[in-house]
Amino acid sequence: MMKPGMRRHRSWRKFTWKLTLSYTLITIATFLVVMFSLAAFSLWVMNTIFNSSLGYEYQFHQLAVNATLYVPNRQFDRQSMQILLQSFQSPTSLGNHGFLVAVDQQGRVEASQGDESVRIGETLATHLPASANALLQATLAGGKVTNTSVKVNEGFVDIEPIRAKDASIVGALVWKADHPQLAGLGNFGLAAFIDALVVALIFSVLFGIISTVFGFFTARGFTSRFSRLSEVINQWSQGNFTAAIKDTSSDEISQMSLQLNGMAGQLQQFFQTQQQLATLEERNRLARELHDSVKQQVFALSLQISTAKELVDINADAAKKRLELIEQQVQQTQQELTTMIHAMRPVALDSKGLALALQEYAKGWAQQRNIQLTIQIEMIQGIPPLIEDTYYRIAQEALSNVARHSEATHAQVSLSCTQKQLVMTIVDNGQGFTVDAERGKSVGLLSMQERIEAVNGQMNVESSPGHGTTIQTVYLLDTRDEEKEKA
Repeated sequence: MMKPGMRRHRSWRKFTWKLTLSYTLITIATFLVVMFSLAAFSLWVMNTIFNSSLGYEYQFHQLAVNATLYVPNRQFDRQSMQILLQSFQSPTSLGNHGFLVAVDQQGRVEASQGDESVRIGETLATHLPASANALLQATLAGGKVTNTSVKVNEGFVDIEPIRAKDASIVGALVWKADHPQLAGLGNFGLAAFIDALVVALIFSVLFGIISTVFGFFTARGFTSRFSRLSEVINQWSQGNFTAAIKDTSSDEISQMSLQLNGMAGQLQQFFQTQQQLATLEERNRLARELHDSVKQQVFALSLQISTAKELVDINADAAKKRLELIEQQVQQTQQELTTMIHAMRPVALDSKGLALALQEYAKGWAQQRNIQLTIQIEMIQGIPPLIEDTYYRIAQEALSNVARHSEATHAQVSLSCTQKQLVMTIVDNGQGFTVDAERGKSVGLLSMQERIEAVNGQMNVESSPGHGTTIQTVYLLDTRDEEKEKA
């Protein structure tokens, strides 16, 4: 017997849960792919913005080169320089603040642009930190400068020299920008990535639950259809080919159901044809036997009788001898008919009778099927051969049904005769069935019913799901049966 834990474990291997799990995994995987794709795209956008802001350094350098045109004779054209500074577009979209100024060689402001107030003519050193002021002085002095930019707090100061036409330094362009957004871009990106992971986890759980519920009900629809299909196929295995699979869908399962229904109809027709052929073959065999033996003997008897009639008035002794020969031929014909009848009966019945033959068969059946069997059989004499054969065949069919369909652990076979009623009862403790639903459908029940009715007997079947099955046959014995047996 399977342990409960093992049964629960195997339930997760059923089609319902396999399909449900596949729905869940596919949904979560799809969501995670979308989330990580969005996160990667966001990081790419931020990186692009950051790189684009760095591109303004090159524009600032070109601005300093163009400023040479506005210092003719080493004197600043303040109006033209102001216009030049206004043409420079800093990345204000990132929240930059500061100023862009042009200073002469003494560090005085000649032109100014920006939201930080820097007056024309004043010394720029008052607006710069020490590091930036040192860079400005080194640039104006024409010293060697390896880095034109210094970091100031969360921004930067970029300085480019303004050269005259003879390449001498006459001033400088100073760009001071404060942009905390760019400075915190790395921290923002990491925080955004962590937030995206948290959101992905929460929504993965949510979508997992939703997809599990959706997958379960979708899978249950499939499994219920497969269960109905399995039930019908089980009825086919029991010989009931009138059962049909009912599936109104238009998918592949429905098409398969239609094909299986067609196959069942063909099998039913095939078995009916085989039964008809078997019956016809048996009839032909009997016809040949009767033609080759009994018919020839009866024809010979008719000739002997005609000869005896002619001798009665002529020679009584010869007629008597002829009648004795006729009597011998009649006995021979009778013996031939008896042999043919016995050939149609089980061998065990000929040598042992119904009681012993049935007892021996039941014991062998129980040993082969490993089913506990109780046998209660009375030794009854005088049962007609036809009745013996009928009861023996019914017992065989009933026990075969017990072994194949009932899943019983115990059965009982009893045979008794009470008030000239020959009663055989076969009981099992199996799963049982609904009698009205199986009546006319089960080939085995129909065969037993036809056999007992053919000899004017009765059969009663009692069964219900979960309460086993009882089959009882009754035949009324009378003196006419004994006379038929003697004949």
